[in-house]
Amino acid sequence: MKRLISMLTAIAVLILSAVFVLPAAAASEYGTANFTLSDVDNVNPGESFTVTLHISGDYQAHGMNLSLEYDPTCMVLESCEYGDYMAAITAAGNLVTVDNSTLSNSGMIKIGIMCPINAATGEGDMLIMHFHVKEGVEVNQQVIMIVTELIYLPLGSITSDDVAFTTDNAIITLANGSAPDDGYNEGGSGVGSNTSESPNYPTRDPNDPDAQTTPQPVETSPLPTASTSASPSTREPIGTPAPMNTPENTDPADEEQTGTPESAQPGGKTDPGSVSTQIPEQEGEKTEDEGTKKTVLICVAGALVLAAAAAVTTVVVSKKKKH
Repeated sequence: MKRLISMLTAIAVLILSAVFVLPAAAASEYGTANFTLSDVDNVNPGESFTVTLHISGDYQAHGMNLSLEYDPTCMVLESCEYGDYMAAITAAGNLVTVDNSTLSNSGMIKIGIMCPINAATGEGDMLIMHFHVKEGVEVNQQVIMIVTELIYLPLGSITSDDVAFTTDNAIITLANGSAPDDGYNEGGSGVGSNTSESPNYPTRDPNDPDAQTTPQPVETSPLPTASTSASPSTREPIGTPAPMNTPENTDPADEEQTGTPESAQPGGKTDPGSVSTQIPEQEGEKTEDEGTKKTVLICVAGALVLAAAAAVTTVVVSKKKKH
C-alpha cells in the first residue's frame, strides 16, 4: 500500500512539473531581452541630464512595441537620438519608428521595431534621451519602460510567439530630493507584454510654458532604403503611356502601314458608335445602286431599238419580194 501511494505521489509530481515547467520552456525558446534604463544621480532642479535605453540578452525578436513614460509636470523632454543598436537595425533596412513629440504633453515616447526577415538580436544602446527637471521639483523622478508587444514572427509565419523580457527602470535622484510616496517602480519581467499597467502620469497643463515646447526630432542618418530612393518628382508615375512615334523611334514597318486609317477609307471598318463614319458608307451604297439601275435601263432600251429596227427591215424586204 505504501509503495502504491509513493508511486501515485511521484506521478502527481511529474504531472505538476510538466504543467508548470513546460510554459517556462516555451517562453525561453527565443531567449530573454533585457531592457535597462540608466539611473542619474544628484540632479539639481532646472538642470539637464541624459537617460539611455540599453538592450541585451540572448533573445530573438521580429517585432517590438515599447513606450517610455515619465511625469511631464516635473520633467521636460528636450530631444532624442538613436543609439548604435537602433542605427544598425535601421541601416539593415528594417522598419524603426520613434515618436517623441505627439504624446510629449502626456510624458510618453513610443518606439516601434519590425524586422520581417532577420530577427533582432544582440546588445547596444537603443535610444538616448535628453531631459531637464523643472524648477521647484523636490521629488525624485523616474523613466519607466512599458513593453506592449515583443514577438518572434519570421517572414511567412501566420502566428507569432511571445518573447520573454525584463525591465530595469531609471531613477533620477535630485539633490536634496525625496522618494515618491508610492515608492519606485524599479521594473519587472514578462512574456510578450507587461502584466502591470502604465504609470498613468498626469498630463501637463496646456497653460504651462513647457507645454508649448516641442522636442527636437530623433536624429538619424540617411538610410539606404526605399525612403531615400528617387524623390516623387523624379519617379516615373504608374501607368506611363507608351512613347509616341517620332523620327527617332519610328519603326520602318510602321511607316509602310502609315496612311489613311481603315475607319476613314470608303467601305472600311468603322466604329459602330460613330455617326460621322456611317453616313458616307450609306451614301456610297445608294450611288452604286443608282448606277446599276441606269445601266440596266440603257441595255433594255438598246435591245428594244434593235428589235424595232429588225422588224422594220423584215417588212421592207417582204414587200420587195411581192413586187
